[in-house]
Amino acid sequence: MSKSKPNRFQKRKTAHSLTGLQAVANAPAAGTLTELPLEIIHPDPNQPRQHFDERSLQELSDSIKARGVLQPIRVRPQGEKYEIISGERRYRAAEMAGLGSIPVVIESRADYTDFDQAIDALVENLQRDDLNVVDEVEGIFQLIRMRTEAELGEAAASKLDYAGIEQALNRMRNAQSTDFVGTEASIAQIAEELGLSWKTLAVKKASVWRWPEEILQALRQQQISLDVASVLKTIKEKRSRGKWLQAAIDEKFSASTLRARLKAERLLKAPSVEHKGPALRLRLDALLVKMKELPEHKAKVAVLEQLEKLENAIGTLESLLEDAS
Repeated sequence: MSKSKPNRFQKRKTAHSLTGLQAVANAPAAGTLTELPLEIIHPDPNQPRQHFDERSLQELSDSIKARGVLQPIRVRPQGEKYEIISGERRYRAAEMAGLGSIPVVIESRADYTDFDQAIDALVENLQRDDLNVVDEVEGIFQLIRMRTEAELGEAAASKLDYAGIEQALNRMRNAQSTDFVGTEASIAQIAEELGLSWKTLAVKKASVWRWPEEILQALRQQQISLDVASVLKTIKEKRSRGKWLQAAIDEKFSASTLRARLKAERLLKAPSVEHKGPALRLRLDALLVKMKELPEHKAKVAVLEQLEKLENAIGTLESLLEDAS
Protein backbone atom coordinates (compact mmCIF):
# COMPACT_ATOMS: atom_id res chain seq x y z
CA MET A 1 0.00 0.00 0.00
CA SER A 2 1.55 3.30 -1.09
CA LYS A 3 1.85 6.15 1.32
CA SER A 4 -0.38 9.16 0.74
CA LYS A 5 1.38 12.23 -0.57
CA PRO A 6 1.94 14.80 2.20
CA ASN A 7 0.19 18.14 1.87
CA ARG A 8 2.92 20.64 0.99
CA PHE A 9 0.81 23.46 2.40
CA GLN A 10 0.39 21.78 5.78
CA LYS A 11 0.50 24.20 8.71
CA ARG A 12 3.53 24.14 10.97
CA LYS A 13 2.91 21.87 13.95
CA THR A 14 3.14 23.39 17.39
CA ALA A 15 5.77 21.71 19.53
CA HIS A 16 4.88 20.33 22.95
CA SER A 17 5.92 22.49 25.89
CA LEU A 18 9.54 21.77 26.83
CA THR A 19 11.72 23.02 29.65
CA GLY A 20 15.40 23.28 30.56
CA LEU A 21 18.03 21.38 28.54
CA GLN A 22 15.31 19.53 26.61
CA ALA A 23 14.03 22.83 25.22
CA VAL A 24 17.53 23.86 24.15
CA ALA A 25 18.17 20.50 22.50
CA ASN A 26 14.90 20.57 20.57
CA ALA A 27 14.86 24.26 19.58
CA PRO A 28 14.70 24.93 15.81
CA ALA A 29 18.03 25.80 14.26
CA ALA A 30 18.60 29.52 13.94
CA GLY A 31 19.04 31.03 10.49
CA THR A 32 22.60 30.68 9.23
CA LEU A 33 24.28 33.83 7.90
CA THR A 34 26.58 33.23 4.95
CA GLU A 35 27.24 34.37 1.38
CA LEU A 36 26.05 32.47 -1.69
CA PRO A 37 26.68 32.81 -5.44
CA LEU A 38 23.77 34.46 -7.23
CA GLU A 39 23.73 31.63 -9.77
CA ILE A 40 22.45 29.11 -7.23
CA ILE A 41 19.69 31.39 -5.92
CA HIS A 42 16.31 31.74 -7.63
CA PRO A 43 13.18 33.79 -6.87
CA ASP A 44 10.03 32.26 -5.41
CA PRO A 45 7.57 31.76 -8.32
CA ASN A 46 4.75 32.54 -5.88
CA GLN A 47 6.29 35.82 -4.75
CA PRO A 48 3.42 38.24 -4.04
CA ARG A 49 5.23 41.21 -5.59
CA GLN A 50 4.92 40.87 -9.37
CA HIS A 51 5.87 44.42 -10.34
CA PHE A 52 9.26 45.96 -9.48
CA ASP A 53 9.68 49.66 -10.20
CA GLU A 54 12.63 49.99 -12.57
CA ARG A 55 13.71 53.42 -11.33
CA SER A 56 13.85 52.45 -7.65
CA LEU A 57 15.54 49.16 -8.61
CA GLN A 58 18.23 51.10 -10.47
CA GLU A 59 18.71 53.41 -7.49
CA LEU A 60 19.15 50.40 -5.20
CA SER A 61 21.59 48.85 -7.68
CA ASP A 62 23.68 52.04 -7.71
CA SER A 63 23.68 52.03 -3.90
CA ILE A 64 24.80 48.39 -3.84
CA LYS A 65 27.63 49.17 -6.27
CA ALA A 66 28.82 51.88 -3.89
CA ARG A 67 28.24 50.23 -0.51
CA GLY A 68 27.39 46.57 -1.08
CA VAL A 69 24.32 44.68 0.16
CA LEU A 70 23.86 45.91 3.73
CA GLN A 71 20.95 43.61 4.67
CA PRO A 72 21.07 39.89 3.81
CA ILE A 73 18.21 38.24 1.97
CA ARG A 74 16.41 35.16 3.37
CA VAL A 75 16.55 31.87 1.47
CA ARG A 76 15.65 28.22 1.99
CA PRO A 77 17.31 25.12 0.49
CA GLN A 78 15.62 23.72 -2.63
CA GLY A 79 17.61 20.70 -3.81
CA GLU A 80 21.05 21.93 -4.86
CA LYS A 81 19.86 25.54 -5.04
CA TYR A 82 18.20 28.09 -2.78
CA GLU A 83 14.83 29.82 -3.11
CA ILE A 84 14.27 33.38 -1.94
CA ILE A 85 11.89 33.85 1.00
CA SER A 86 12.31 37.62 1.22
CA GLY A 87 14.63 40.13 -0.41
CA GLU A 88 14.03 39.53 -4.12
CA ARG A 89 14.39 43.25 -4.79
CA ARG A 90 17.89 43.24 -3.28
CA TYR A 91 18.68 40.09 -5.26
CA ARG A 92 17.60 41.72 -8.54
CA ALA A 93 19.53 44.90 -7.74
CA ALA A 94 22.65 42.86 -6.92
CA GLU A 95 22.35 41.16 -10.32
CA MET A 96 22.03 44.56 -12.00
CA ALA A 97 25.10 45.78 -10.09
CA GLY A 98 27.12 42.85 -11.46
CA LEU A 99 27.73 41.12 -8.12
CA GLY A 100 28.66 37.44 -8.14
CA SER A 101 27.38 36.64 -4.65
CA ILE A 102 25.10 38.06 -1.97
CA PRO A 103 24.84 37.75 1.83
CA VAL A 104 21.99 35.44 2.87
CA VAL A 105 20.33 34.02 5.95
CA ILE A 106 19.51 30.36 5.29
CA GLU A 107 16.25 29.17 6.82
CA SER A 108 17.24 25.77 8.19
CA ARG A 109 14.24 24.71 10.28
CA ALA A 110 13.02 21.28 9.20
CA ASP A 111 9.37 22.17 9.84
CA TYR A 112 9.45 25.36 7.75
CA THR A 113 6.73 24.83 5.12
CA ASP A 114 5.67 26.44 1.85
CA PHE A 115 2.83 28.03 3.78
CA ASP A 116 5.28 29.58 6.26
CA GLN A 117 7.29 30.92 3.33
CA ALA A 118 4.22 32.43 1.67
CA ILE A 119 3.19 34.15 4.94
CA ASP A 120 6.71 35.53 5.52
CA ALA A 121 7.05 36.78 1.93
CA LEU A 122 3.72 38.62 2.01
CA VAL A 123 4.30 40.11 5.48
CA GLU A 124 7.74 41.35 4.41
CA ASN A 125 6.21 43.06 1.38
CA LEU A 126 3.31 44.53 3.36
CA GLN A 127 5.68 45.95 5.97
CA ARG A 128 7.59 47.76 3.22
CA ASP A 129 4.35 49.72 2.62
CA ASP A 130 4.94 49.97 -1.14
CA LEU A 131 3.29 46.77 -2.32
CA ASN A 132 0.68 47.66 -4.92
CA VAL A 133 -2.89 46.67 -4.11
CA VAL A 134 -3.22 44.20 -7.00
CA ASP A 135 -0.21 42.14 -5.90
CA GLU A 136 -1.39 42.46 -2.28
CA VAL A 137 -4.83 41.04 -3.07
CA GLU A 138 -3.39 38.25 -5.21
CA GLY A 139 -0.96 37.36 -2.41
CA ILE A 140 -3.71 37.30 0.22
CA PHE A 141 -5.99 35.21 -2.00
CA GLN A 142 -3.13 32.76 -2.56
CA LEU A 143 -2.65 32.40 1.21
CA ILE A 144 -6.39 31.83 1.67
CA ARG A 145 -6.31 28.99 -0.85
CA MET A 146 -3.22 27.47 0.81
CA ARG A 147 -4.76 27.65 4.30
CA THR A 148 -8.04 26.18 3.01
CA GLU A 149 -6.19 23.28 1.37
CA ALA A 150 -4.24 22.61 4.57
CA GLU A 151 -7.33 22.62 6.79
CA LEU A 152 -10.24 21.61 4.56
CA GLY A 153 -8.58 19.62 1.79
CA GLU A 154 -7.75 20.03 -1.88
CA ALA A 155 -11.38 19.75 -3.03
CA ALA A 156 -12.42 22.80 -0.98
CA ALA A 157 -9.38 24.81 -2.11
CA SER A 158 -10.00 24.01 -5.78
CA LYS A 159 -13.31 25.90 -5.61
CA LEU A 160 -11.60 29.08 -4.41
CA ASP A 161 -10.95 31.10 -7.52
CA TYR A 162 -11.19 34.89 -7.20
CA ALA A 163 -14.98 34.80 -7.46
CA GLY A 164 -15.23 32.08 -4.80
CA ILE A 165 -13.13 34.06 -2.30
CA GLU A 166 -15.07 37.27 -3.00
CA GLN A 167 -18.34 35.39 -2.40
CA ALA A 168 -16.99 34.02 0.89
CA LEU A 169 -16.05 37.54 1.99
CA ASN A 170 -19.53 38.77 1.11
CA ARG A 171 -21.02 35.97 3.24
CA MET A 172 -18.82 37.15 6.11
CA ARG A 173 -20.09 40.72 5.69
CA ASN A 174 -23.71 39.55 5.84
CA ALA A 175 -23.24 37.06 8.69
CA GLN A 176 -24.98 37.68 12.01
CA SER A 177 -22.00 36.28 13.95
CA THR A 178 -18.21 36.34 13.61
CA ASP A 179 -17.93 32.70 14.72
CA PHE A 180 -16.89 31.62 11.23
CA VAL A 181 -16.33 28.08 10.02
CA GLY A 182 -14.88 26.54 6.88
CA THR A 183 -13.48 28.89 4.24
CA GLU A 184 -14.68 31.95 6.14
CA ALA A 185 -12.69 30.84 9.20
CA SER A 186 -9.58 30.43 7.03
CA ILE A 187 -10.02 33.96 5.67
CA ALA A 188 -10.46 35.44 9.16
CA GLN A 189 -7.36 33.61 10.41
CA ILE A 190 -5.21 34.74 7.46
CA ALA A 191 -6.31 38.36 7.98
CA GLU A 192 -5.44 38.15 11.68
CA GLU A 193 -2.01 36.63 10.97
CA LEU A 194 -1.26 39.43 8.49
CA GLY A 195 -2.53 42.14 10.85
CA LEU A 196 -5.24 43.12 8.36
CA SER A 197 -8.98 43.69 8.61
CA TRP A 198 -11.02 41.16 6.62
CA LYS A 199 -13.79 43.79 6.49
CA THR A 200 -11.51 46.22 4.65
CA LEU A 201 -10.49 43.41 2.31
CA ALA A 202 -14.15 42.60 1.64
CA VAL A 203 -15.33 46.17 1.12
CA LYS A 204 -12.42 47.83 -0.68
CA LYS A 205 -10.21 45.21 -2.27
CA ALA A 206 -11.93 41.87 -2.91
CA SER A 207 -13.47 43.01 -6.22
CA VAL A 208 -10.21 44.40 -7.65
CA TRP A 209 -9.71 41.31 -9.82
CA ARG A 210 -12.86 42.25 -11.80
CA TRP A 211 -11.69 45.78 -12.63
CA PRO A 212 -10.61 46.80 -16.18
CA GLU A 213 -7.09 45.68 -17.07
CA GLU A 214 -5.77 49.20 -17.75
CA ILE A 215 -6.73 50.23 -14.20
CA LEU A 216 -5.07 47.12 -12.74
CA GLN A 217 -1.91 47.92 -14.70
CA ALA A 218 -1.86 51.49 -13.35
CA LEU A 219 -2.33 50.13 -9.81
CA ARG A 220 0.51 47.63 -10.28
CA GLN A 221 2.80 50.45 -11.38
CA GLN A 222 1.49 52.61 -8.50
CA GLN A 223 0.54 55.40 -10.87
CA ILE A 224 -2.82 55.90 -9.13
CA SER A 225 -4.22 55.23 -5.68
CA LEU A 226 -6.85 52.63 -4.81
CA ASP A 227 -9.40 55.41 -4.18
CA VAL A 228 -8.78 56.93 -7.62
CA ALA A 229 -9.03 53.47 -9.20
CA SER A 230 -12.37 52.95 -7.42
CA VAL A 231 -13.72 56.07 -9.13
CA LEU A 232 -12.27 55.21 -12.54
CA LYS A 233 -13.76 51.72 -12.63
CA THR A 234 -17.27 53.24 -12.48
CA ILE A 235 -16.73 54.80 -15.94
CA LYS A 236 -18.31 52.27 -18.29
CA GLU A 237 -17.22 53.66 -21.66
CA LYS A 238 -13.69 52.43 -22.40
CA ARG A 239 -12.44 55.47 -24.34
CA SER A 240 -13.69 57.89 -21.69
CA ARG A 241 -12.19 55.74 -18.93
CA GLY A 242 -8.83 55.71 -20.71
CA LYS A 243 -8.91 59.50 -21.10
CA TRP A 244 -9.60 60.06 -17.41
CA LEU A 245 -7.07 57.44 -16.36
CA GLN A 246 -4.35 59.27 -18.28
CA ALA A 247 -5.47 62.60 -16.82
CA ALA A 248 -5.38 61.13 -13.30
CA ILE A 249 -1.83 59.89 -13.89
CA ASP A 250 -0.55 63.08 -15.55
CA GLU A 251 -2.16 65.52 -13.11
CA LYS A 252 -1.92 63.26 -10.03
CA PHE A 253 -5.62 63.56 -9.20
CA SER A 254 -6.98 62.72 -5.79
CA ALA A 255 -10.25 60.79 -5.75
CA SER A 256 -12.22 63.91 -4.76
CA THR A 257 -10.67 65.95 -7.59
CA LEU A 258 -11.49 63.22 -10.10
CA ARG A 259 -15.11 63.04 -8.89
CA ALA A 260 -15.44 66.82 -9.23
CA ARG A 261 -14.02 66.76 -12.78
CA LEU A 262 -16.34 63.93 -13.80
CA LYS A 263 -19.33 65.75 -12.34
CA ALA A 264 -18.40 68.94 -14.18
CA GLU A 265 -18.13 67.02 -17.45
CA ARG A 266 -21.49 65.38 -16.88
CA LEU A 267 -23.18 68.72 -16.15
CA LEU A 268 -21.68 70.40 -19.22
CA LYS A 269 -23.00 67.59 -21.41
CA ALA A 270 -26.49 67.86 -19.90
CA PRO A 271 -29.33 69.69 -21.75
CA SER A 272 -28.93 73.49 -21.85
CA VAL A 273 -30.71 75.89 -19.49
CA GLU A 274 -33.07 76.87 -22.33
CA HIS A 275 -34.23 73.25 -22.60
CA LYS A 276 -34.45 72.69 -18.83
CA GLY A 277 -36.30 75.93 -17.99
CA PRO A 278 -39.86 75.07 -19.08
CA ALA A 279 -39.79 71.60 -17.50
CA LEU A 280 -38.43 72.96 -14.22
CA ARG A 281 -41.09 75.70 -14.16
CA LEU A 282 -43.86 73.13 -14.55
CA ARG A 283 -42.45 70.92 -11.80
CA LEU A 284 -42.00 73.85 -9.38
CA ASP A 285 -45.54 75.14 -10.06
CA ALA A 286 -46.96 71.68 -9.40
CA LEU A 287 -44.97 71.38 -6.16
CA LEU A 288 -46.14 74.78 -4.91
CA VAL A 289 -49.77 73.85 -5.56
CA LYS A 290 -49.36 70.58 -3.65
CA MET A 291 -47.67 72.34 -0.74
CA LYS A 292 -50.45 74.96 -0.56
CA GLU A 293 -53.04 72.19 -0.38
CA LEU A 294 -51.08 70.22 2.26
CA PRO A 295 -52.70 70.53 5.74
CA GLU A 296 -50.43 72.17 8.32
CA HIS A 297 -50.29 69.09 10.54
CA LYS A 298 -49.13 66.98 7.59
CA ALA A 299 -46.16 69.21 6.74
CA LYS A 300 -43.63 66.71 8.00
CA VAL A 301 -40.11 67.67 9.03
CA ALA A 302 -38.63 65.88 6.00
CA VAL A 303 -40.72 68.04 3.61
CA LEU A 304 -39.75 71.25 5.44
CA GLU A 305 -36.06 70.28 5.35
CA GLN A 306 -36.18 69.76 1.59
CA LEU A 307 -38.00 73.07 1.12
CA GLU A 308 -35.25 74.83 3.07
CA LYS A 309 -32.63 73.20 0.84
CA LEU A 310 -34.55 74.35 -2.24
CA GLU A 311 -34.65 77.93 -0.96
CA ASN A 312 -30.89 77.83 -0.32
CA ALA A 313 -30.24 76.39 -3.77
CA ILE A 314 -32.33 79.14 -5.38
CA GLY A 315 -30.40 81.77 -3.43
CA THR A 316 -27.07 80.29 -4.55
CA LEU A 317 -28.25 80.14 -8.15
CA GLU A 318 -29.40 83.77 -8.01
CA SER A 319 -25.94 84.82 -6.78
CA LEU A 320 -24.17 82.86 -9.53
CA LEU A 321 -26.37 84.32 -12.25
CA GLU A 322 -25.90 87.85 -10.89
CA ASP A 323 -22.10 87.43 -10.93
CA ALA A 324 -22.20 85.99 -14.45
CA SER A 325 -24.29 88.85 -15.88
